[in-house]
Amino acid sequence: MNDTNSVKDTDFAPNSNVENSQYQALTPVNINDKVYFDSLEFAINNDDIKNVALTGPYGSGKSSIINSFEKKNPNLKFLNISLASFKDESKVLTNEEQKSQDRLIESSILQQMLYGVNANQLNYSRFRRITIPNKDKIQLQSLSFVVWLFLFALAFKLDGFADFIINSGGWGIFFGSCIYSYLLAIPTFFITKLVKSSHNYSFKKISLKNIEIETSGENENSIFNRYLDEIIYFFQATSYNVVVIEDVDRFGSPEVFVKLREINKLINDNSDTTGNIKFLYALKDDMFAHNSRAKFFDFIIPVIPVVNASNSREKINDRLKNTEYKDKIDSVFLREVSWYLSDMRLIHNIFNELFIYYQKLKSDKLNITKLLSVIIYKNIYASDFEGLHHEKGLLYDVCKLKNKLLNERKEDLNIEKNEIQKSITISNKENLRSVAELIRLYLYEIKLIQPNTTHIELNDTPVTLKNCEEIDVFNNILELSNIFVICNGRRSLGKSFKAIENLVDSERTFTQRKESIQNKLLINRQKYNNQRKNIDLEISNLNYWPINKFLIINQDSLDDLLVKNEFENDGLLKYLLLNGHLDDNYYQYTSLFHEGMLSKSDNDYLMTVRNFEQLPTSHRIDNPREVVSELRLSDFSQKCILNTNIVDYLVENKNSQKEKLNLVLSYIKSNFDQSEQFLLSYYNESLQNSVLVSLLSNAWPSFIDSSLASENTTTHLKAILSNVDNEFICDEMNTDNQLTIYLNEFGHCIFDNEIQINVDFSILKMINIVVFNISEYKESPELFDYLHQNHLFKINKKNIDYLINYFTGSSVNKNTLTSSHYTFLLEHGDEQLKLYIEKQLSIYVTEVLLSNEENTSESEEVYLSLLNSNKLSPLQKKSLIRQQDTIIQNINDAPKRFWKSLVFNSKVSPVWENIINLWKSNSDLTDEDLTELFNLEYYAEGLNKSIFPIVEGEDTSLDICRHIINDNNLSDNNYKLLIERLRYNFSSFPEDLSINKYLSLLEHQTVVFNQDTFKFADENGFLPKFIETYEENFFKEKDSYLLNVDNLKALITANIDTKRKIELCYELEASDVQSDIVFIKILAALFVSENIEPSKIGKDILAIVTPFTNSIEESIKLILQYILIWDEQTTLSVLGELEEPYNKISIYGKRPKIENTPINLKLVDVLTKYNYISSSKLSGNKIQINTKQQG
Repeated sequence: MNDTNSVKDTDFAPNSNVENSQYQALTPVNINDKVYFDSLEFAINNDDIKNVALTGPYGSGKSSIINSFEKKNPNLKFLNISLASFKDESKVLTNEEQKSQDRLIESSILQQMLYGVNANQLNYSRFRRITIPNKDKIQLQSLSFVVWLFLFALAFKLDGFADFIINSGGWGIFFGSCIYSYLLAIPTFFITKLVKSSHNYSFKKISLKNIEIETSGENENSIFNRYLDEIIYFFQATSYNVVVIEDVDRFGSPEVFVKLREINKLINDNSDTTGNIKFLYALKDDMFAHNSRAKFFDFIIPVIPVVNASNSREKINDRLKNTEYKDKIDSVFLREVSWYLSDMRLIHNIFNELFIYYQKLKSDKLNITKLLSVIIYKNIYASDFEGLHHEKGLLYDVCKLKNKLLNERKEDLNIEKNEIQKSITISNKENLRSVAELIRLYLYEIKLIQPNTTHIELNDTPVTLKNCEEIDVFNNILELSNIFVICNGRRSLGKSFKAIENLVDSERTFTQRKESIQNKLLINRQKYNNQRKNIDLEISNLNYWPINKFLIINQDSLDDLLVKNEFENDGLLKYLLLNGHLDDNYYQYTSLFHEGMLSKSDNDYLMTVRNFEQLPTSHRIDNPREVVSELRLSDFSQKCILNTNIVDYLVENKNSQKEKLNLVLSYIKSNFDQSEQFLLSYYNESLQNSVLVSLLSNAWPSFIDSSLASENTTTHLKAILSNVDNEFICDEMNTDNQLTIYLNEFGHCIFDNEIQINVDFSILKMINIVVFNISEYKESPELFDYLHQNHLFKINKKNIDYLINYFTGSSVNKNTLTSSHYTFLLEHGDEQLKLYIEKQLSIYVTEVLLSNEENTSESEEVYLSLLNSNKLSPLQKKSLIRQQDTIIQNINDAPKRFWKSLVFNSKVSPVWENIINLWKSNSDLTDEDLTELFNLEYYAEGLNKSIFPIVEGEDTSLDICRHIINDNNLSDNNYKLLIERLRYNFSSFPEDLSINKYLSLLEHQTVVFNQDTFKFADENGFLPKFIETYEENFFKEKDSYLLNVDNLKALITANIDTKRKIELCYELEASDVQSDIVFIKILAALFVSENIEPSKIGKDILAIVTPFTNSIEESIKLILQYILIWDEQTTLSVLGELEEPYNKISIYGKRPKIENTPINLKLVDVLTKYNYISSSKLSGNKIQINTKQQG
């Protein structure tokens, strides 16, 4: 069932006789739409409707509806009148021009009306037309006329003919009647034609001398008015029911429609016509203003457009179906351009032309999207397209504008780059390091103007100067027209910040200086460097920018051209230009290529260049000379120029093509990343690669730097080293020794067997290469030997060890190589290696010896040679001293400047001679240094085993001795070890030593005995030890020295002769020992062991000491000795201090029992003798003592 609302898409089938044709006719197509047909039938069948309008925009399908309706209604006879207009519809006509146009329109309508039917139908029309007579009819008429002449002559010239007829009877009369009838018919026929023909003539003037005849009425301006009778006659003589009038609205003349309506009325009002002739107008909706349209037409049928901006994409896709290029057109472009295409005929014609152009230009390199763009431009802007051939029009102006925009952009970028450089230069001159410092500078200036300033007033609030150092606060000060400060509690100053700025820096503002400081920051400097790099990159790429890129950033220039060429409101043209679909390569799509000097392959290359596309670098160019001549100079600064054949041609003809070749080299230089793949393939594919590499290197010495940053460094360096002069590489290309640094580490990757054939090894020596790992060259004996003989390898443990192993093999035991590397090398290394090490001894020590923690046992001879070498720095020698365990026996063999270091690192033999020599040679050796030295156990213990030398007239030894005995900072143990070997005696004690050191001095009698030393020992609490040390001296002169109780007691406990101790005991008093239990026990032991004279010791002391012996037997022994000098009370008191049961003897009325031993029996006897007990008796193994009774 048909859609009743709109024209169906499927109804617009291609009007072609060829099935699946890529072409589409532009004529109306057959449709079947009931809505439109019913409305037309209603209008035609309604007698009241004479003027019918079919309205809709151009391309909406009005003609298709009318054409299909005609075919559906063969019973109706249609007269079709269509006018074409190619005038500029935007042009406003003058009144005379409008009248002239209206006459032309009316004339055309009249011509199509009258000349559209056979002339025989309009016998009485005054319009003369060429008619093609019927040949048979002419012959028949001519024969008829000849027969008529014959019969006429026979009838009127032949005597007796009439009598013959009459006399012939019935058949003669019949025959005669026919003859005479024929003779009358022929003149009648021709007279009739003559009368008819007379109606075709209109006489304006016939002059017979003085007689004039005028006809035809007045001269009318309107063709319709002048030939109105012809028009009415036309419809009287024909049977047309419907007059279809199309495209008259394109002229924009409503007057024509008014006259047509009048004619319609006159025709239908004429009694000789059918009276029901319809005028069907196909016109656009805006032909009549406001409601005039409804008043003018009797019935209006609106046509909904088949195609508009919203669905033209579908129609476009339909046209692309089954084409081989449908997938080659950018879908985004199709979607966007469809917004501007809303005319079905235009779409059909565009794609008809696209198919033709594609077939004629067919190429794998053809950009179908751009081809379609050019065809759209050609169809919609035909006059501008034509202007291209005459070097005028919008597109021509746009293409011509490109160079101007390029230069302007380059100038803008250079200005921007200069501004960045200016900012960097200014920032370099800024001596302040931070914005905080800058703020403090301005605040300081304020304080200079107004001393004692404490606050600045902001928004009526005092802010301290410290807080003003915050940038957010200080920004508020910048805006003050008057700065008020608080000074000594008063408000003053009133200067503007601008005035302060001038005082600080009259040339730069605060903001400018702040920016300069910020620009000095690493992150901002890096940002500027990146900006400059990006600008340089953009400048280098400008030459191959497509024109739309320039137009996008210069749309004002494009708008000016659009206005100039009267396209200012045209969105489609602007879209095509700004999106790059229409550019200066248009000519590739508007002309055919014919192989001649250029092959198809050459042309394909040129097309890709124009399209800013890229073919493989190996794309074959058959005629490079012709291709080069076809290219623009700017093309040689684009990536597309990187073609092996093209570059080969330029290199081969480097003299004649110098400018172009330089542009290619410059492009490679500026766009190395984009050019690298070309170079890599060129190395392998071209016989000219050596020349190109040489030329490129000479033009761009930094080629090596970029190569080193590439992932294909090895390939590039092989090419450079093989083809560029060694001296040039050394002098110009080895910037900052970058090549040297790379080859040091990766040279083995470059110098393989292939490249060695082409490279002179001398370049290695010229650029001072020192390979990191010489073992990586072992597969190349010649190169390995060159590196070894010329000392072109890094001195490191890995290389040295490898060479030692390489030249010694397994014949030498290498157990000591690790611990004494240099010693081993000097004994077993090859001469070249030893020579190299000798020349680079400093590096060897750093990289090999010092880097090996296990290398601690060099021979003393080698060790001393290193210390005495003038090729090593003091720092290296000190490091060696710290590292080596080797001991130098005689410090005099080492450099004096390192004696101190050697000694303090315990690397010299610990003998007194070495220490004394150090002291003698080192004027800067301090007491603290000696203290540090002697505190080392290595030296204290070693010197203790060494004999201290004494040299006559030499004070150094004595000075050292004095230092040692006076140094309380030495450890007590080391002090003791050292003074043990000193061979000097001193008459006094040093001050402020620890007691242990004094005791050590006494132990070794380093200090002599005299009054001063006795006194010092007494005052410092070690007199007993002193007397113990000098016992003989003291007791010889004992009476000369006074001892206090404590000293007496200490001496009694000291390690002196016992008899001398007893002698000292005689000087004690009971009070001296009464509370000292420990000393009492010492005395008790002494009294027990030695015979003393009780009479020389106080009886009280004896009573105190006796109970504190080590055993009861010893106490009883002492009681038996001293009872002679004691009285009863003292004796009983001593017994009372003894242990039980002896203590009960002192208690009256007790009967203690004690063991029956000889000494106890003796005690009982003595007590009984002196009547200190009552009685005693033996009781078994006990002695019972009966004490006295309390009396």
